[in-house]
Amino acid sequence: MTSKSSFSEHVSLGTLMKENLKRRLWTIALSALGCIFAMPVYAALMSNIWMEGMTGGWATTAEEIRISYFCQIMSLGNVPLMLLICGLALINGIQGMMYLHSRMQLDVYGALPVRRTKLFNACYFNGILIFAVPYILMYWLTV
Repeated sequence: MTSKSSFSEHVSLGTLMKENLKRRLWTIALSALGCIFAMPVYAALMSNIWMEGMTGGWATTAEEIRISYFCQIMSLGNVPLMLLICGLALINGIQGMMYLHSRMQLDVYGALPVRRTKLFNACYFNGILIFAVPYILMYWLTV
């Protein structure tokens, strides 16, 4: 007799995502720390440079500073942020599918009564959330 809990319909995507997040805590911390340094800290450093420039005799207005802020901090002009995005994409992709390179973990995941598409979707959506949530919070904090 087969138990009800062994059917794949009863394992939700949310449950799989929660279990996947437990394995990926260090990527969450890395993403949050990287976003903190690439956005608010970088913006504070750049605003300090702009303030020194204003006292040093640069002919700047508030409108020029605002335009420069959005061009350098919140767009593609922020090189640390672009490097962070590329690095975290690579790390999330590698770490999310790391179980495929371990024979023991592959046996455990292969024995689960869950479709492989559900496992992939849980890993995929967690990778997006691991980066998107700290990015959106730090973007809001920086603006």
